[in-house]
Amino acid sequence: MILECRHCGAPLDVKEGAALTKCRYCGTVSQRQHMRTIATVTPRDFSPPRQWAPPPQFPADSSKPLTYHGAPRSGIVVLGLLVGVGVSAAMGAGVFLSLRKAPGGGGSVTTMLGGATGEALARASLEQTPANLAKQLSGRAAETSVYVPLSSDRFEYLSISWDAKQPSHPTSFYFAPRKGKVADERLRAALSGRLGGGLNEKGFWSWEGVHLNYQKEGAISGSVTPELSGGPNLHWKRQLQALWKLVVGVAFNQPVAPTPDESLELLGAGYPVAKLVAIDPATTVDNAAASARQKFKGAMASTFITLDVKIAVDHTLLRDVTMSWRNEKGAQMSSVHMSTTSAFAGRREAFIGCLKGQLGAPEVHERDYLKKLSDHRFPLAQGWLWVNESAVSLNPRGNHIAAADWSRALNAIDRCR
Repeated sequence: MILECRHCGAPLDVKEGAALTKCRYCGTVSQRQHMRTIATVTPRDFSPPRQWAPPPQFPADSSKPLTYHGAPRSGIVVLGLLVGVGVSAAMGAGVFLSLRKAPGGGGSVTTMLGGATGEALARASLEQTPANLAKQLSGRAAETSVYVPLSSDRFEYLSISWDAKQPSHPTSFYFAPRKGKVADERLRAALSGRLGGGLNEKGFWSWEGVHLNYQKEGAISGSVTPELSGGPNLHWKRQLQALWKLVVGVAFNQPVAPTPDESLELLGAGYPVAKLVAIDPATTVDNAAASARQKFKGAMASTFITLDVKIAVDHTLLRDVTMSWRNEKGAQMSSVHMSTTSAFAGRREAFIGCLKGQLGAPEVHERDYLKKLSDHRFPLAQGWLWVNESAVSLNPRGNHIAAADWSRALNAIDRCR
């Protein structure tokens, strides 16, 4: 069977009945009952990736690829993939069978040459238990997972997993590539173009509890986090459904996709920066989150030390805008932080030059002489717009951001791309 390392997320080929498993990538030892099942039966052509980049939702450092230690298994024959699945149902899902001699000349065994089609995946509803989804896709269900062979020249099988505490809806899916396949740049570009901010250089993307990873070996995985740092993720089920439609539509060329509203609300599709002027910075902390959500479906609010409202933006150099309110009675918007895209570093100087034309000359503050790093501070009527090496921020001179500064900064940024 294939289990998921709890520390780095790597797929591990584990013998049935093993009580403890040591990850061959990060070395973490885990108890079997605490590990997620990716596939109840090891696929015939399964070969561990030579390197593994931990997805961002796992404790392991996602910026440091891990090397596989140990010899991959070979010569595995998958038996019983169709246990409990009628032949007629299997054929309806696009499954094709063949008989061949077993090693040693004794008898014949059944092998899987096909599986669920893209059309079947497009029709599938994720909002059901493992047993019901396995029946719909002619797959094989375990307690918290489903294994589905695929009729695809790119992907060999699909694994869908549930949290034991959430049996009515899965929390992740994984499309395993066929042996010898690697990531396709056209597919990568198509996925990236439909995700706010796009995939990063390592193939990762995330937005407020929903994650996608397109690995260089060709695997695609999607997952959601039901609990966020600021509290429960109220959208996690709908987020995974929207991500599922996006991946199936793009990777299997199917006429399914999240709607524009779903992309805005659930997947961090961006709003034009200038439209954020609809949020009045004088709105008090009591009403800020509700007011932002009313105007922008994709607004995400959380409270740690301050109330933070994050909105994804449609801008070449910026990923999102986070507005903050102090946790005190009558507090107004006190600061704004804008995170950047991967394109920002290479176009920062041009961005600063454009802002000069909109806001006037900035003050230059040397931050690191030897590395030639500096911050640029653009004076506004009652505050400053800061542009440093990796972020943009708006800060007031007093306790809250003035409406005129807010409007002027947003409009200038919207024009500078």
